[in-house]
Amino acid sequence: MSIKVFKQALPILVSYFAIGLACGMVLYEVGYSVVQILLTSLFIYSGAGQFLIANMTSVGAGVFSIILTIAFLNVRFILMSLSSAQIVRGESGWMSFLFGTTITDETYGVNYTLFHQEGSDWTAQDAVSVNLLSYIVWGGATVLGALLVSYIEIDTFIMSYGLTALFICMTVSHFKHKAMVLSAVLSAVLTVILQVLFDNSMVIVIAAVIASFIGFRYHQSVREVGEVRE
Repeated sequence: MSIKVFKQALPILVSYFAIGLACGMVLYEVGYSVVQILLTSLFIYSGAGQFLIANMTSVGAGVFSIILTIAFLNVRFILMSLSSAQIVRGESGWMSFLFGTTITDETYGVNYTLFHQEGSDWTAQDAVSVNLLSYIVWGGATVLGALLVSYIEIDTFIMSYGLTALFICMTVSHFKHKAMVLSAVLSAVLTVILQVLFDNSMVIVIAAVIASFIGFRYHQSVREVGEVRE
């Protein structure tokens, strides 16, 4: 690993270490063992997803509901992998596998930007190195967080507010046009209504799917009107 790679990865590593500690603590507090927390980091590797697992577990959501929600939340990684596939084009299948399975929002942003800069010398090896460093730090931080809270009494109540803040920030960061705002607001309203009517954790998934479809159709209609005017 070169100094160049470490410099680019450092901001991600610092933030992943801090958030990973909190994530490990929260998961441990809702009943997951250290080994289970390690496995979620290795095989799910999604900060938002793992916090969501903790949240849904704490309210008694079923396994099927959790799996569906996490899958829906993480579908964006498929699009990220597709849009950045050219970074590892021509590399071995193993290299492509490592890159695709360790991609995150932050590593995608760094690798995509650096690879497409004019005159860039950013290589597939550099990109995979950033991904793997972030992967290792995240996994280690979640396990360390779980170990800390298992041996030291730490008040994790404040982290519930941090979880809410995390998802609000993620949502607001995607408000790039009216369709996304519409989807977010509609999803929140539908979730509340359906929860009152049916009192089931699956309503979160149902509300998100309905709101996403309506937002997508609205965005399409706006684009079509714009094309007609042109």
